[in-house]
Amino acid sequence: MQKIATIDLGTNSIHLLISEIYQDGHARVLFDQSKVVRLGQGLKQTGQIHPDAIKRCTDTLASYKTIIQDHQCKNVYMTATCAMREASNASSVKSILENIIQTPIEIIAKEEEARLSYISVTYDVASSDRCLVTDIGGGSTEIAYGQGQRFEKGQSTSIGTVKLFEGTLWEDRPSQKNMDQTTLEIKQHLSELVVPKDIQTFYATAGTFTLLASLACKLATYTPLSIENFLLTQPHIEQLIENLRQLSLAEKKSLPGMMPERADVALPGALIALCLCDHLNTSRFIIRDRGIRFGKMMDVVGKITHLSL
Repeated sequence: MQKIATIDLGTNSIHLLISEIYQDGHARVLFDQSKVVRLGQGLKQTGQIHPDAIKRCTDTLASYKTIIQDHQCKNVYMTATCAMREASNASSVKSILENIIQTPIEIIAKEEEARLSYISVTYDVASSDRCLVTDIGGGSTEIAYGQGQRFEKGQSTSIGTVKLFEGTLWEDRPSQKNMDQTTLEIKQHLSELVVPKDIQTFYATAGTFTLLASLACKLATYTPLSIENFLLTQPHIEQLIENLRQLSLAEKKSLPGMMPERADVALPGALIALCLCDHLNTSRFIIRDRGIRFGKMMDVVGKITHLSL
């Protein structure tokens, strides 16, 4: 048995997963936490990661380092995605963060990001259906598809919740004109994604979709198991958009099921999700709280035969 930590540094959040791995292929989750640090703050306007975002990130990584040490993890693996791919000061930021966490940061390519999301969701899928997994991030949106557990191809487009929030959806109660402009921008980006016509099962994972599921269920307390395999439908998403667009930020934060730190990007995320329904030609997604941190863990240790949450 060994303990490992996997960290996913996203454009909006940092995720830490600590797992106990056994020789028989069994894995047990010991700790799983996400914190919103908004690493992509101002990136769309300046092309750089903002000093305030770096500070929030270093503070969070310092706390994660303590947690990792307390769990006596043998190895630590850290990946970074869109914000670190795009920022002109990514190299210097990478050095700062590596100095805090004392482990190398792997800035992964777009297709690798999609692949890790895919295997995180489908590792225990028993059927041989043609599957598609989508993930709406702060800086980009990914789709990945394959046959059952077998990954075939991943694609990414540079539209995400933070970019929209810092663009056309910066205000509370956006006008219909801004909503229409945002929808057009999303559709232009999604048009870059080529979708196979034979997909049978659509999955969605990570922060945006788990938030939408939590809101649809009006959860008092969120846990990954509370939305596991929840069927998020197009009518759910349409109703959430109608509600969210009429509320102030304070009102959004008080909604049942809302994760307050994500309230400002809830509407952008819902709009991308609705446009994905149209682009992927589906009216529903099966929700799983997985993502890159789980995919990296499974990649590192090989095939996991059973995962205990």
